[in-house]
Amino acid sequence: MAGEEIWQDNRTVEQIVDGMSLFDDDLMSMVFDGNIEATELLLKIILKKDDIQVISVVGQRELQSPVVGGRDIRLDIPAKDSTGKHYNVEVQQKPEGRTYAAPDLIAV
Repeated sequence: MAGEEIWQDNRTVEQIVDGMSLFDDDLMSMVFDGNIEATELLLKIILKKDDIQVISVVGQRELQSPVVGGRDIRLDIPAKDSTGKHYNVEVQQKPEGRTYAAPDLIAV
């Protein structure tokens, strides 16, 4: 009986993992959280910018809006380029499965 339960659990886990990509929020946070070198490489490839320098990588910190009904903000990857411009880069996956990076200039 215990063997059947383990088999069922393994199959369930495999189904969940098969449906994920590296760009799913939970998996991406676990892989890239605190891993500046890997994150810089990923951003250089996606953004086609060799001068991106990642400042830190903190998986999915959420800032609550002080305005009632205001939008909450998720900061994924603070970075800067060689000219000193600062960015908050959020990598997302669209519902159709395409992955894109959305860099936004942020005030420092």
